[in-house]
Amino acid sequence: MQEAGRSAEQLVENGRRRADTIIQKTHQQAEQLRADVTTEAQRVLEQAREVAEQMRREAEQERAAVVSETDQVREFRDGLLDDLGRVHGEITGLLERTFTERKEALGAAGADAKAVADAKANKRAEPTRVAERK
Repeated sequence: MQEAGRSAEQLVENGRRRADTIIQKTHQQAEQLRADVTTEAQRVLEQAREVAEQMRREAEQERAAVVSETDQVREFRDGLLDDLGRVHGEITGLLERTFTERKEALGAAGADAKAVADAKANKRAEPTRVAERK
């Protein structure tokens, strides 16, 4: 019986050692797995940061291009407005000159027409006067 008890104790002791070894290996594997997962997570996080930074740079470049194009459009618009202002001024001046010249021409034509009418009236009246003198 003693030998059976010793054998049982040895079996229990061997079982405990095996269990301790299994638990130790499991802890080591868990630590290794945790380290691997942490490393992978850090790698993925770094890749995500790099992608985000690349996207930020591209967005900044696109924004700069849009700002540049907007400035060019504004300059073009301002140039057009200046040109339109000059053209408007020139057309207004031309219309004013044309109106003044036409008014003067109509005034002169009216005066010429009156002078012609007066001259005709005077010519008709002259024979009567001549006849009166005789």
